[in-house]
Amino acid sequence: MALDNTLFNIFKLTFRCPNQRIAEVAYEDLAWYIQTGRASTSFVKALCQLKGNQQKALLMRMVRAEYTTDAHIEAAKQYLGA
Repeated sequence: MALDNTLFNIFKLTFRCPNQRIAEVAYEDLAWYIQTGRASTSFVKALCQLKGNQQKALLMRMVRAEYTTDAHIEAAKQYLGA
């Protein structure tokens, strides 16, 4: 449940992002990474513990990364330390 809420909150943040399409792609990459089971439990736990501003910071870091799935996931891993 916490994971669903966290992903939904990050999804809502994509609409406030200046470059909305890249933010949506970054979010989709993050959701794909988790839903396919590639994410470690420490990654998911760290993600679920993020608060509002931290979620926005994560999304913005992913948006600033290169426009590839691997770059988006790597940016998230670096932010979360997982």
